[in-house]
Amino acid sequence: MTKTDERTIAYAFADLLSKAKDATDENGIIQSFVKVLGNKKAGEHADSILEELERILRHREGYIEAIVTTNLNLSASEKDQLKETIKKKYKAKDVVLIEKIDEQIIGGIRIQVGDEVFDGTVKNKLQELRKRLKIN
Repeated sequence: MTKTDERTIAYAFADLLSKAKDATDENGIIQSFVKVLGNKKAGEHADSILEELERILRHREGYIEAIVTTNLNLSASEKDQLKETIKKKYKAKDVVLIEKIDEQIIGGIRIQVGDEVFDGTVKNKLQELRKRLKIN
């Protein structure tokens, strides 16, 4: 099963949940979902499917996750400023920052929100400059 399949299953379940008329309907949908996850093929990917579902539901409620990769830890004020900027850009209620340290990064920052990536690392800037110089 690919990441796309896991995402498709999670989105399908999230869509079904959003259409539930009441708690009883919701419980029936959840029971069906548990049966799907009990299937051997889907069950092997249950953790990934549930993580994706959680991300989808948080996003629908206005909470987003941003993966921030730098070569060192950000200060509390840098994190707050980054969260506010992302919150405004995506009109989110709140932002969960997931920090990753990559010592291969010379400098700068890489931010991923969902499928969108902002790569402000020095390496990426140099690659862009190289491309421009080759074109001109």
